[in-house]
Amino acid sequence: MPKRASQSGLPADTPAFQSASRDAAGNVIAVATNDAMLDLLRSALKDRHRLWRASDASQAAELLLAAPSSVLLIDVAVTGHDTGRIVESLSGQFPGLPILVTGRRDDEAALSALISSGAIFRFLHKPLSEDRARTFVEAGVRRLGEQPPPKPAAPAKPVAAASTPPPTAPAPTGPRASSPPPLRGLGRMAAIAGLLLVVVAAAALYLQAPRDAREEPPLPAAGATRTPAAAQARAQDLAQAAEIERLLGEAERALEEGRYAEPAGRNAIESFRAVLAKDTGNAAALDGLARTADLLLVETEFALLDGNPAAAASALDAARIANPQHPRLEQFSTQLAAERARLRAPSRPATAPPPAATAAAAAPQRTDRELQFERAIASAREAIAGSQTVQAASWIARASELGVDPAAVQQIQAQLDALRAATEREERARLLALANQRLAQGRLTEPAGDSAQHYLDLLRASDPGFDGVADTAALLGERLLAQAKRVAAEGRASEAEKLFAAAAGLASPEQLLEARAEAAPAAPRPSSVAGVQLESTLVRIAHAAPVYPQRAASRGIEGWVEVEFTVSADGRPRDARIVDADPRGVFDSSALAAIASWRYEPPPGGETRVGLRLRFRLGPG
Repeated sequence: MPKRASQSGLPADTPAFQSASRDAAGNVIAVATNDAMLDLLRSALKDRHRLWRASDASQAAELLLAAPSSVLLIDVAVTGHDTGRIVESLSGQFPGLPILVTGRRDDEAALSALISSGAIFRFLHKPLSEDRARTFVEAGVRRLGEQPPPKPAAPAKPVAAASTPPPTAPAPTGPRASSPPPLRGLGRMAAIAGLLLVVVAAAALYLQAPRDAREEPPLPAAGATRTPAAAQARAQDLAQAAEIERLLGEAERALEEGRYAEPAGRNAIESFRAVLAKDTGNAAALDGLARTADLLLVETEFALLDGNPAAAASALDAARIANPQHPRLEQFSTQLAAERARLRAPSRPATAPPPAATAAAAAPQRTDRELQFERAIASAREAIAGSQTVQAASWIARASELGVDPAAVQQIQAQLDALRAATEREERARLLALANQRLAQGRLTEPAGDSAQHYLDLLRASDPGFDGVADTAALLGERLLAQAKRVAAEGRASEAEKLFAAAAGLASPEQLLEARAEAAPAAPRPSSVAGVQLESTLVRIAHAAPVYPQRAASRGIEGWVEVEFTVSADGRPRDARIVDADPRGVFDSSALAAIASWRYEPPPGGETRVGLRLRFRLGPG
C-alpha cells in the first residue's frame, strides 16, 4: 500500500509520524476538505492538540492505525450518505474511539441511532464555532485519558465506504474478503514467514530512525476492550456535552426574546450559569452573561428615565448577577440612590392663590396694568407646569414689560430655569441611554445616524462632563479596538483603519498603540474557496425569506448579514458561514436557517462558493 502524506507531510505509517502523534497531548484526525473548517479547528485547538487532516475515511483509518489514541472528527459534507457505515466500521475496528461528526440537523436525524448508541460521541451542528469545537474535542480527549488506547479489531486496515474513494493501492495477492479463510498446511507456514518478515522490516526501520524518535515512549498495549466503567464515563461525557448544547441553545433563545432574568427557570442568566456549573470557564456562557448584563443595564437606564426606581433596581440586581465585574454597575447604583432620595424628599406645596373675593376686598383699587401682570404670571406658571418652556418664556417677558412686581418675575424666571435644566438633563440622559443601547446591540458606528458613536458624539458636544459619559466612551473605545483587531485579522485593512480612527478619541493612546501592534502582523484571512462568486450568478429555484427575529422587530432594529456558502453539484447550500454582520449576532441564525432551505440549479462548473448580503429592514424597502 502506498504511503499517504499527513497534514504535516509525514507518511502515516512511518516511525516519525508515530513519534509525533505520541508527542501530542491528544491527536485530532479530521476527515475534512473545507479549508475554512480546518482553519477554525486549528484556531480552536491552537497548541493544545495536534491536528491531522485526512481527505477521506480510508486515510483516516491509516492515521488511526499509526496513532490509535486520537479523536476523530468527520465532516458529513465529505463522507455523504456513507457516514453511517463509516462510523460503524471505524467504531468496530477501534473500540473506545471518540468519533465527532459535524453536519446539518437533517444529517443528525439520519444518524440518530448511532448517536443514541454512543458510536458517535458527539454531533456538532453547522456552522461550527471555535468555542463549541474546542469544548467537544476536549471532552473527547478526556475520554481518551479515562481508558487504555483503542486497538484495531483486526491487523489489516478496513476498507470503509466513503464518498471519496481512496487512491488506488497495489492489489494484494488473492481476493479481499471481510474475514480471511483459515490457513492450513503450507498456507499457515507462509503466513508465519510473512509475519516474521514484517517484524524484521519494522526492526530495521526502528534502527534507522533518529535517536530522538526511537527514544519516544512506545504506544500503550493495544487490545483493551471497553470496560463497564469506561462505557459509563463515555455515556456521562456524551450526556454532559448534549446538556451543555441544550442549555446554550435555550439561553440564546431567551436572550433573543428578552427573557434576561425572568421568568424563573426560563431565562438567559440561569441557563448560562447552568452551563458554567457543568463546564467552568465555558467561553460561550461567559460571553453570553456579559451580553446579558449589557442589555440589563440598558433596561436599568430606561427605567430611571421613566422615573421607575423599582424596575431599575430589579434590572440592576439582575445585571450584577450576570456580570459582577461590569464597569458601570457602580455608576447606576449611584443614580438609583439619587432617584430614590429625590422621590423621598417632601415636595414644597405651591402657594395657592387667594380666593377671588378676598383678593378683590384686599385690593379694590387694582389697575388694568396690574390685572394684566397677574394674568401673565398665572399663564407662565401654567406653562411651566405643562413643561411648555417657549410659552412660559413668552409670558414672563410680558410680565417683565409690565413692571408691576420685579420680584415675582424673578421668582417665576427661576422656576423656568430649573425646568430648562431638568429638561436638558433628561435629554442628555436619553442620549446616554441610546448610546448604551446601541453599544449592547453591537451597532458601534453604523448606521451613521443611529449608532453608539452618533449619540455619544451628540452628548459629548453638549456636556462632555455629564455623569456616565466617560464610562460609556471608554467602553465604546474598547469595543471598537476589539472589532478593529478582528477585521484586521480577516484582511480587511481599510475597514480596520476606520475603526482605529473612531477609537482614537475614546481609548487611551496606550490602548490604541497596543491594539495596532496586535493587528499589524495579522495576515489576510484566506478565502475558504478561491474565487468566491456572487450568489446572483446562480439560478435559485427554491427560496424562503429569512424570519425577522421577534426581539429585533420589537426594538426596531435593522441590519444586514454577509454570508458565504458552497452550492454543491446537486444545488444544495452547505458550509455556510457569517463573514460580517451589523449588528453582530442579531440576524445570524435567521440568515443561516433561511439559506439552508434554498435550492439552486446545478452550478455549470460544478461545486461553487458564493457570497451575498442579506438585509433585514422593517417596512417597505
